Amino acid sequence: MERSKKKIIVTGSAGYIGKSIHSFFKKKKYETIGLSRAKSQLKVNLLNKEETIKKLNKYKDYELIHCAGFVPKNEKQYEDKILNKQNLDITNNLLSTKIKKIYFISSFSVYQDNKDAIEKKLKPQKSRNEYANNKIKIENLFLSSDKSVKILRIPGIFGGSRKNGLIFNCMQALKCNEDFMIKKSYPKWIGMHIDDLIKIINEIIENNFKKNITNICYYKNYTLSETIELIHFLFGKKLNLKKGSNYKIYNHYKYKANISFLKSLRKEFKKL
Repeated sequence: MERSKKKIIVTGSAGYIGKSIHSFFKKKKYETIGLSRAKSQLKVNLLNKEETIKKLNKYKDYELIHCAGFVPKNEKQYEDKILNKQNLDITNNLLSTKIKKIYFISSFSVYQDNKDAIEKKLKPQKSRNEYANNKIKIENLFLSSDKSVKILRIPGIFGGSRKNGLIFNCMQALKCNEDFMIKKSYPKWIGMHIDDLIKIINEIIENNFKKNITNICYYKNYTLSETIELIHFLFGKKLNLKKGSNYKIYNHYKYKANISFLKSLRKEFKKL
């Protein structure tokens, strides 16, 4: 018996991750609707509760992949209470709709300086910045609701249409025979190529993955220092940097063994 076609709404479909997810599911010929405040199939201001309820209740049988929200552009914005509260307001508005199944694209930023990245509910702490604490509050709002919710905590994403970020800037600098500015130390970080992320999200949705909280990453993960070294290696240059430490990841979701960070880094290198 043939499975019924998935019906999916992607919030933030004008953004980097949301647009990539929306495009992927459209190619799979799912019944897919992109939602954003900008030009899209479904134009909704998710900060407006009345508008959100009125428009989304028409799609109560759809599964929702939630990517929309405020993303800090600089260090100061990570602590901005007003800007970060927007994400909480959007969450409460979505929870007021009749949509029953939600995949929330969360972030490894919720761990901040924590030693262990575990797949459990977290509590906001003073040691975390406002952005991380709001992510945790949003996760807990979703998990305590009467909806069927999956929290997908994702690492730093690179590749595809993205034309900024450390990996892109490093490759562009070396391509132009320029020196890439190296910092003395880098924060904890795990990266993933956008194409790999989308394949994993698709697999989770198609297979009705059971876990409520999932950390998405590769079998082997690299620090920012190691990533910069790898990029220099691809350009035939040797570089030895001070090693930082990755998050120690327990029970994380593992994609197919033949997909690796290095393989995906090469993919971006070949596009240059």
